[in-house]
Amino acid sequence: MEYKVKGIILHGIRYKETSLICHIYTSTFGRKTYIFNSVYKAKSKGKAAILQPLFLLDLDVFQNDKADIQRVKEFRLSYPYQSIPFDPVKSSLAFFISELLYKLLREEHPNQQLFDFLSNALLALDVLDEGVYNFHLYLMVQLTKYLGLHPTLLEEGTPAFFDLKSGHFTPIEPKHPSYMNRHLSRCFEQLYSITLTDLSTVHLTRSDRREFIDKMLEFFSIHFGGVIELKSLNVVHELFD
Repeated sequence: MEYKVKGIILHGIRYKETSLICHIYTSTFGRKTYIFNSVYKAKSKGKAAILQPLFLLDLDVFQNDKADIQRVKEFRLSYPYQSIPFDPVKSSLAFFISELLYKLLREEHPNQQLFDFLSNALLALDVLDEGVYNFHLYLMVQLTKYLGLHPTLLEEGTPAFFDLKSGHFTPIEPKHPSYMNRHLSRCFEQLYSITLTDLSTVHLTRSDRREFIDKMLEFFSIHFGGVIELKSLNVVHELFD
């Protein structure tokens, strides 16, 4: 059966000479794998160029519940980014975020709220001027709301530690090493509560950002049952250094 769906590209791999297989998070089916035939042929007029990580697409697809890879009839950009592909910081963040989502979004079930959040966040990143260096941290924290991992916050102003194992804040320092210190815990609370327009108000040093990302990856690893390692992490660290 044919469907019209919206999708966010997570990862792509070249298939044979002219085709591309992409993992896409869709509004209708959750995560799906699609084959884009003949996109590298000369007559395709650069169609492969728009199949990049985190690009937003409108797709006409054939859905076969018995098939592992679905076919694409037509596709086009939902929104042509104005800065993400050309800004070195934003494009590096896009690769980091796409790899993170590729590892985290495993379910073939629709989650319209999550899809809308991701789409709107990416559109915001494209026009964002201030606080860009905190965007990926914001997205990691916000994802907890949509993946069933959102923590219980303590009363405002209460010194706390974010316990990665329990997934909650505690006023008592945990006796195990899987937690955020008070400063990073406070930054987590800020990133959980603020909007994208206030990203520049979250103050983190380069070393803070490194540790924050490491702790968030540890948190996701604990609750998703496997170590989550990202090849793009070193690129992001080097860029910010």
